[in-house]
Amino acid sequence: MRARFGEVQSADSPVSDRSDQKRQSIDKHLGRLVINEDRSRYVNNAFWTGMSDEIAEMRDLLDPSSTEDEDEVNSPDTDRQPNHQAFLFGYSSVMQDLRELHPSPSQIFILWEVFKENVDPVVRILHRPTAKTILMNAASSIDRVSKPAEALLFSIYFGAVVSLTPEQCRQLLDEDKQSLLKKYRFATEQALARADFLNSSSLMCLQALSFFLIFVRHCDDSRLVWALGGLAIHLAQSLGIHRDGTHFGLNPFDTEMRRRLWWQISLLDNRAAEDHGVDPSFNDQFYDTKVPANLNDDDIYPGMKDWPKERVGATEMTFCLIRYEIGLFSRRFNFGPGCSTSQVSELSLVEKEKLIDECHRKLEEKYLRHCDMNMPIYWVAATVARLILAKMWLMVHHPRAYSNNGEGSPMPPEIRDRVFITSVEVIEFSHLLEKNENTAKWGWLFRTYMQWQSVACALSEICVRPPGPDVDRAWRAVESVYGERMMNYKYQKGMLWKPLRHLMAKARARRAAQQAQSNQAQQKSKIMFSEIGDSTPMERFMGDFPANPSTTAMEAFGMASEQPYNAGMILDPQVQESFHPASGGAMAESGNTISQDNSSSAGVNWTPEHMPMESNDILDFGWSPSVGDFAVRGEPFQRFFVTAQENWF
Repeated sequence: MRARFGEVQSADSPVSDRSDQKRQSIDKHLGRLVINEDRSRYVNNAFWTGMSDEIAEMRDLLDPSSTEDEDEVNSPDTDRQPNHQAFLFGYSSVMQDLRELHPSPSQIFILWEVFKENVDPVVRILHRPTAKTILMNAASSIDRVSKPAEALLFSIYFGAVVSLTPEQCRQLLDEDKQSLLKKYRFATEQALARADFLNSSSLMCLQALSFFLIFVRHCDDSRLVWALGGLAIHLAQSLGIHRDGTHFGLNPFDTEMRRRLWWQISLLDNRAAEDHGVDPSFNDQFYDTKVPANLNDDDIYPGMKDWPKERVGATEMTFCLIRYEIGLFSRRFNFGPGCSTSQVSELSLVEKEKLIDECHRKLEEKYLRHCDMNMPIYWVAATVARLILAKMWLMVHHPRAYSNNGEGSPMPPEIRDRVFITSVEVIEFSHLLEKNENTAKWGWLFRTYMQWQSVACALSEICVRPPGPDVDRAWRAVESVYGERMMNYKYQKGMLWKPLRHLMAKARARRAAQQAQSNQAQQKSKIMFSEIGDSTPMERFMGDFPANPSTTAMEAFGMASEQPYNAGMILDPQVQESFHPASGGAMAESGNTISQDNSSSAGVNWTPEHMPMESNDILDFGWSPSVGDFAVRGEPFQRFFVTAQENWF
């Protein structure tokens, strides 16, 4: 099959001359991308792109079809070099037949349905109709599936299992979750190695690797993701995914799929950098790939020629687009002082705050004002947006920012109070995203995020503040996340965990001393912060949400529009209890059950001060049957699966 660069023209036509001139200009500024079906190869070295034009024998340097398929078909087994990629994933699988690790056809269907419900809405890498074809081929005959596609399939199975609770794994798949995790992680690793992913120019291989890195955070420490994330960036660069497909005349579908993949890799890099306290691996000058279009999967298809009109309003991409937009913005904040690419670090505190407010307004106008807060995925999108914006505000107002402001003045007391309050709010809302029953199907993603900075800020303030309601509330919030993470071995290997553990020990000693000095009964009915003059970032972001056709955001957050969200919040006693784990241990994960008997069109009381996190009396949203509430549906849900399976095949 012929490799292509844009549209191929006759060699002696005027159009061809103009095309060659345009191509040479693109080569000079952006490099060259050659694409052949699923494979691509990118070179931006001027010497090699020039030599490949001038010397016919060197043109196969940029031909992605010249070394993979032919070698696989024509080379006898005795002539092939051994695959050394097992050193990344271990050597225990040399004699393992991967066909034995594939699920049964019926389980393939179940895992795909789980993936669509629990993973795809929050991690948009695939085009579902295209992926469905691959799964149908696998269900009919695994021998019809290519090695890159097999790696992608195993990564999908792995992600589906990651998103399920142990009880759901037992009920849906009749196996233990830990056994399934080990099985499909192992299978994904070995399928990637057998697909020769380090040398492959297949987009599917990189999709599978990206999925693997997203899901393995659930099972392993973040250092593995940090290390292999750098590898994913280099592989993406070799495929030219960091360059927008429009530069090279790619069709809309290919361009969109490459954009989706690049921006998920970018999010991985952002998170890994935060976990390890380092700058992101690349800056804005490294890439020019645009964020994906605001489209549904039904709007695009392979081979399409014309660009579809981008939708206005909420789509299947909205949640991820919000993360991408904020990721682009936060990447600039994450580059520390002294970095040659960091312009934000040179701005004043007022200018930085203004940038955050501008980002907030952009998100509100472009995405959030179109979102119906009665739909859980859009409530999650709005909450995540506010969490990240609040975290950026904390980065701006880090104590070091005041010590380096040239005046040597300490942080003003009112700013210090706002930093403390905002840190606690970030922890509380992160906990809510993980534990709330209406968002539990996506809780697997939020549990892979540790709010390092917010926990550190809260603990440092607990160490120096006098006893009071605000310290009590902060302590409950910190223990709600710290205890659970402490029981999980993968967090204990993180680079930031050791200093955080020391800070926690100091805070506990301080709190024990305070409690020994005071025999006053702790206030349990109402937990509120001391009054401060200005609202916190989380309050500002929540109080400035425009109305949408279905419900106002203030109503959706359980507040009247004339009553803005304020610092002096009163926590529901059930919420207080949920923030106070028994005997200091990890919190029990709430069941993933949703009542279907009490439907309502009213707003959703989902702020921490109103939402009983472990109560089943949650508003029904009229969802179609989903895996998320399978545990309480029993036989009716089994019938749903049977009907859906008949329609699917």
